[in-house]
Amino acid sequence: MPGDAAYAVARLHTRCVIDGIEFECAQVTLSYEMNAIPSCTCMLAVGREVKSLQPAKVHKHFSKLKVRSSFKLYFWAEPLAAQGGAWNVWPEKPALIFEGQVVGTGWQRSTTGATFTVHAEHWLADLHYSSALSGTSHPGNPADFTFSAGFLPMSTSAAGGDKQVDWIPGDRIKSITKSDLQVDLWENVLKVWMKTVAEQEPIDERLAGPGNGSALAALARIKSDAMQMQFDSNPNDEQLGNAVMESLNQAITQHDVHNTLWGKLIGEWSPQYWFAVIPRVKDALVVPFVGALKNQYHVAIWASEYVQCDLHSALPHVLRCVGISYPEQFAAGGNANPAFEQAKRRGLAGLWPIPAPEKGLIMIKNPPRWLRGAMQGAAYSGVVTGVVPSRAPIQTHYTPTGTGPPQQPPFKPEDAEKEWVPIMNQYAHQWYMIEMLKGRTGELSGRLRFDVAPGSTVLVEAGIDPFVQVQGGDGLGERFYATVSKTTILINSEVQRAGTSFSLAHVRTETENEDDKYAVDKPPLYERGWPGDTLDSAFQAPG
Repeated sequence: MPGDAAYAVARLHTRCVIDGIEFECAQVTLSYEMNAIPSCTCMLAVGREVKSLQPAKVHKHFSKLKVRSSFKLYFWAEPLAAQGGAWNVWPEKPALIFEGQVVGTGWQRSTTGATFTVHAEHWLADLHYSSALSGTSHPGNPADFTFSAGFLPMSTSAAGGDKQVDWIPGDRIKSITKSDLQVDLWENVLKVWMKTVAEQEPIDERLAGPGNGSALAALARIKSDAMQMQFDSNPNDEQLGNAVMESLNQAITQHDVHNTLWGKLIGEWSPQYWFAVIPRVKDALVVPFVGALKNQYHVAIWASEYVQCDLHSALPHVLRCVGISYPEQFAAGGNANPAFEQAKRRGLAGLWPIPAPEKGLIMIKNPPRWLRGAMQGAAYSGVVTGVVPSRAPIQTHYTPTGTGPPQQPPFKPEDAEKEWVPIMNQYAHQWYMIEMLKGRTGELSGRLRFDVAPGSTVLVEAGIDPFVQVQGGDGLGERFYATVSKTTILINSEVQRAGTSFSLAHVRTETENEDDKYAVDKPPLYERGWPGDTLDSAFQAPG
């Protein structure tokens, strides 16, 4: 724990730069939230300077402030004094605390003053302006426009050498291996898919130039941390890779047409692969997320470091277990005799915990797309019929000249399912941990700090007596663990006040944090967990 008493004095400064023009800020509010695009509200001073009677800078440059203008916000503090070991270390130079684009302006007037307001959004928003099918086509365009019905033929060249449009995009990813998932799911698979979309443009070049530079620039700033998947069994490499590849490529007609790259990342992939996007100042992290890591936390927030705290630890509905159902599938050409059981689909494909407790609610969930494909019989049809490139096709209506004999699959589907039961159990375990403490929330507000990014696990000290200091503690303190879902920062340079508030989720007591029912050593689907990080490397945690 930090030493006694304590105060620190610093003079605060904030400055924003809009399209190269610098403005002094009266007040700024920043919001960084997990799986969300950060926002910033900046209030600029208006009127005249008292000494010189010169108008504020915003009056001169008001007409130059336009939507989509580049926006950067800088902060620096002059440490003046400190007492009792209080933390008072700040970057020596102005530090960037927000970067993005202007999305609008406003005006505020009250009995206490007047300000001109600039609203900005984070650079991650560039992914939200990009269709998951095209860098320039609006996600709301009808499918008839996006695809070939009634439009140019499916050809990349035309008579005379003029380029025509290939309205239907091909597969984004040609091959995926189990190793790709185990080394880095983001860098080796999902980021590759997104870069392919941003680089290719299935639209007439007379309407827009090819490629999407803004989305590519944003993708270059997104990094991964601890995104190594881990499987409790040893599924067939080709089977697993093909299942993930098909789940990504087959979603074109169902999800990509009316979606953005950001929508794919947050709305579709994040809940399928159980990861979170952590926005930071200069970059963003893709990390495994479970909500309740055991014996791991990024920073401790002691009672002396906050002024308000409200934690809710109620658990009105106890979850007994989570089950994963078998994927639905259709069988054609099989034995119609009801006594002939072609496939067994009894019970659940996955379950957690095992065995299930006696009391509580039972939650049944469908498996994600990338797990459904691997357990369906259709995944083996290419091997059996010989349509895979390595085998000669058999004689069918579509391949009348085929000469290849019917092939036997390298393994029976029912045997393959046995390899997938442990993975389904892992997925059920992940669901269980997310849902078990879903209603445990809280709020905490305290001193100005930039060392806790959303998604971080924190330890919160509560209930101490600040006036009684005894060896071994005062006997009143309790410790809670929680995940920061949102970080909000307020800096007012005029009245020299600043603070940071945290929205907390998955709140649990110290005893619960040792219980496997409420916390885990690592996310079930990944090799290790991610305890947290700072909003920027310029700001380190105290101590």
